[in-house]
Amino acid sequence: MQASILSLLGFSLALAGLLFYLYVLRRESDFGGWGIAGLATILVLIVPVLLLVLWNQSEAEQRLRDIGFRPHPDFDSSVGLATGGGDNPTWVFASGAGRESILYFYRRPENHAGWSLVADNTASLAFGKAGQRVTIQAGDGQVIILLQPK
Repeated sequence: MQASILSLLGFSLALAGLLFYLYVLRRESDFGGWGIAGLATILVLIVPVLLLVLWNQSEAEQRLRDIGFRPHPDFDSSVGLATGGGDNPTWVFASGAGRESILYFYRRPENHAGWSLVADNTASLAFGKAGQRVTIQAGDGQVIILLQPK
């Protein structure tokens, strides 16, 4: 899970706690309802969206396994919103491993069960299987994996 989203969630919960204390428990003057509106926005919109993103990030490696690819051992976490959902999923993982290490790992057949390597270059690999294509692009600190129809 991405540390910046965890931090944003923590900040949002702390702010919601402060607003709840000030405007619900102490009944301070609310200056037109902005405090209560802020509390409602945080609790009804911001916190659920952040929790959904974090949950999707925690499940990203399993979704990658489900299509037949082992996650690289040096994947730190799934980052951003690209967590492998939908019909044509995209995964983005932070990784401390270098590009060559990642590409070497995915060239090995045991790490892409049932997929055939169809393209190999210095920055990416492409695999094919039954009308689908997976592209793995390795860069500095991030790996992008895309599943697309052929």
